[in-house]
Amino acid sequence: MTSPTKATHAIRVIFLCATYSLRAFAFAADPTSAQPTPAKYVASTPVVIPPAHTWYVDVKSGNDASDGSQAHPWQTIQKASESIHPGDAVIIADGVYRLPGRHLAFMPGGIDAAHPTTFKAAPKSRVIITGPEDAPANIDIGMGRQGDYIRVEGLWFGGKRLEFMVDLVQQGIKERDPNDACMKVGGTPIGKGKQVINCTIFNTKNGLITGSTEDLLIQGCRFVMTGHGGHFHGIYLSGGDSKGEGQSNHLIVDRNIFVGGEGYAIHGYHAVRNVICTRNLVAGHRWGLVLDGSDHLVANNFFWKFKGLASGQGEPWGPMFGGEHNAILNNIFGPNAKFAGGRRSWENIIANNAYVGLDRTRWLTEEDGNFPTQLTAADIGISEQEIDDAIEALRKSFAQPMDALHDDKTVEANFAKLRFTLPKGSPFFQKGKPWFGNQPTNIGPDADAPAGTKGFWDAFHALGLKDYNRFGEMVESTGKSPEPAPVKK
Repeated sequence: MTSPTKATHAIRVIFLCATYSLRAFAFAADPTSAQPTPAKYVASTPVVIPPAHTWYVDVKSGNDASDGSQAHPWQTIQKASESIHPGDAVIIADGVYRLPGRHLAFMPGGIDAAHPTTFKAAPKSRVIITGPEDAPANIDIGMGRQGDYIRVEGLWFGGKRLEFMVDLVQQGIKERDPNDACMKVGGTPIGKGKQVINCTIFNTKNGLITGSTEDLLIQGCRFVMTGHGGHFHGIYLSGGDSKGEGQSNHLIVDRNIFVGGEGYAIHGYHAVRNVICTRNLVAGHRWGLVLDGSDHLVANNFFWKFKGLASGQGEPWGPMFGGEHNAILNNIFGPNAKFAGGRRSWENIIANNAYVGLDRTRWLTEEDGNFPTQLTAADIGISEQEIDDAIEALRKSFAQPMDALHDDKTVEANFAKLRFTLPKGSPFFQKGKPWFGNQPTNIGPDADAPAGTKGFWDAFHALGLKDYNRFGEMVESTGKSPEPAPVKK
């Protein structure tokens, strides 16, 4: 395989311009439609997406002077980002990728939701991307107006642990804290259709920041020792540009693991709208989850042992909600995971949640199926000590140098322990409130979920939750969503 010629690239550019011109015409014909209108509004000749190319990167055997084929891979991800075309795929081989600087942008954007540009770890590989001196780098999933519809899958992002790097700054060895690094997925005026799938983000002051974003999927990821202090978090779901055309909406955070760190594991603020937060295991941050704004679905999560503020003045909240019209279903609030659900007059649905030792339960009424539990090994298939041991083992693994972390054979086994399976005799087994397809569901993260993002949004609408657009306007249900392959249980 050879690199596409300039002529081929020109044809693709002309094709893409024609594609978007047709779509713009379709939208103009029916400005109230969230999807292109029927074929009568577009040219009769069908638009065919050109075949995507697959390129290869290998830090050990590659060369950036090569053609990027499987037989002759490039060596750096930067070379791939500079060389590929919208809708192409890049397969990245096993190894530790040390960037020459502290920034990496995954580019270019894809064609549309069905044809994203993809950067993916090769099968059975551990791809660690870090910066100079193994300090975490700043990662952009697309940039500005040119980076929509990008999917990153199976990659690890991070570096040396925060405390070590902060100490270097305090000693004057470093000018600034390298761990202010994070992954950014926003755009101008708003990022669209980005997907972060089965990635691992670790030892950063912030894990992932959305900026202005819509139709985002974060699924199957692991966040280890992310967040710092009270204002840096595992994931920050920003409301975006609250006064312009970039207000964040339609964000899915599903089946992720959060271990340790500070700040909130998941922080949704500044009037973010339409967050689906499901099947996550959230443990050990100062606080678990906060969502303001309205019309969120929070279901089947597991909140475990938060620290609050070191001064003791901040209580260890698991989830907190500041807005109205939220559905809060089938969650487990474990030890040190207090709950604040907002006023019942705000029309929040709070049902079928289990809680341990909470002293503030006025939102968790028995009449709505909420109940106290002891959370024993017989309940969830794993003991409290086993959960704590797995979390501590992961913290130790991610404190190692990058090459040692790359070779650590215990990491996946400890993550697997946190994907526990409920025994059939558990009080949580098929005792959850159905929220998609009217099928029985469990309480906690050992639960099925809709296949594909459209299924998530169909369930969201069935609960009576409302859609908002990037202008902050309530709109009719859109049914819009990219359709990535679902993450298996």
